[in-house]
Amino acid sequence: MTMLAYHEFSRTPERDVYSLPSETFRRHARLVDGLSGARSCITFDDGHRSQFDFAAPILDEMRLAGIFFITTAWVGLLPSVMCWRDLRELQQAGQIVGSHSHTHPMLTACGPVALRNEMTVSKEVIEQRLGVEVDSISMPGGRINERVLMACGEAGYKRVYTSRVAERKRSTGNLPEVIGRYIVRGGTSDRTLAAYLDGDPFVCRRLEMESRVKTVAKALIGDSLYHRLWRKAARSGAYGS
Repeated sequence: MTMLAYHEFSRTPERDVYSLPSETFRRHARLVDGLSGARSCITFDDGHRSQFDFAAPILDEMRLAGIFFITTAWVGLLPSVMCWRDLRELQQAGQIVGSHSHTHPMLTACGPVALRNEMTVSKEVIEQRLGVEVDSISMPGGRINERVLMACGEAGYKRVYTSRVAERKRSTGNLPEVIGRYIVRGGTSDRTLAAYLDGDPFVCRRLEMESRVKTVAKALIGDSLYHRLWRKAARSGAYGS
């Protein structure tokens, strides 16, 4: 199954590599709409307000469903993030709201108590606020290991979403299913996305390799330095696709 992940949207192009113009997302949604069955799914991380303003109306227009992963501590605190009324409206329109942890730490760096709280508090808050079961969570920064996966299962999550392209692990015992996603960036071309959605073996292998290199780089130099270097390269055009 092809999985896509988005972050922010705007009316016009912006310098942030994770931000897309709304018309670009409309073209992407058309590509997804052209696929048969459930071969693809659109997801969103962080709960940015622009997802409600720009992406949700396009999903409604095309009758597409998405999963909106939110960081619960940010809701009602950060003006750039959707409020509970927005999230309720999304849920009532048939969209799915999932967890992106409670405070958005790198979960692999959390101690046992903090890790448990990040999992359970976020799940409980969403369920209490929206009155729906929450069984999906996406990993902040895409960081995951066996300890985090076990904590997800103990908290009651059935599906865990990462940022590793094409990663897939079936649920075994108390461990949830692991699903990798392709993180769509402002520099992602329509051609690349169309080829990925169509299962082009060359493009899929290239994106998988890029994803693996990023994972190794994060582990070697740390998330903070990696993201500073990656954003600088992306803005210069050296990391387009």
